[in-house]
Amino acid sequence: MQHAPAENAFKTRRLVPEGEVLQAALTAFSRHGFEGVSLRSLNAELNVSHNMLTKRYGSKEALWKAAVDDACVRLTEALDRADDLAGPPLDRLHNMIVDFIQAAAHQPDLLRLVTSEATHDSDRVTHLWTRHIQPTIDRFAPLYAQLVADGTLKDVPLPAVYFMITSGGTAPWVSPALSTRLGHPPDSSTAIRAHAHHIADLILGGLRTHR
Repeated sequence: MQHAPAENAFKTRRLVPEGEVLQAALTAFSRHGFEGVSLRSLNAELNVSHNMLTKRYGSKEALWKAAVDDACVRLTEALDRADDLAGPPLDRLHNMIVDFIQAAAHQPDLLRLVTSEATHDSDRVTHLWTRHIQPTIDRFAPLYAQLVADGTLKDVPLPAVYFMITSGGTAPWVSPALSTRLGHPPDSSTAIRAHAHHIADLILGGLRTHR
């Protein structure tokens, strides 16, 4: 006598594209923190075999790095496409700020993950710093130094400017619940671009020497 298979005994598994895996991992890490995510739970969320992520990435730390690197590369590529190397220095800096905020707005999980991780030092913060944050600062710093040296901008410490752009300019996506209550959720391309220009204008307007 044949018996019917137990429910879910032959649960259909699917082949998940790499991009979907990395985005799901990034979202999970941004919401629950590194310690709050398990490969087993993420496998279940993706509806894949219980050891798929271990086979593909080896460890939770390796998956975290892959997800972060994927998101950061996409942000960097957006900046590369937009930068006009032949433009006037002040216009280039303005555009850099606008382009960074616009690109970051499409990576809210990355913004929240970086904000959460940066509250305490760790090997993951070192990875973020050496692989992504410092290279981004290095492309911005020489242009800023040039504008300070020629008297166009005030000599404000670079970290202050960095945090105004990255923490201040991207705050609506790091804190969406508060942004909604303030009636300021830039959620369309037009609204995001307008917000980015407002931030760039505010920062550079405050830095101008008006000589």
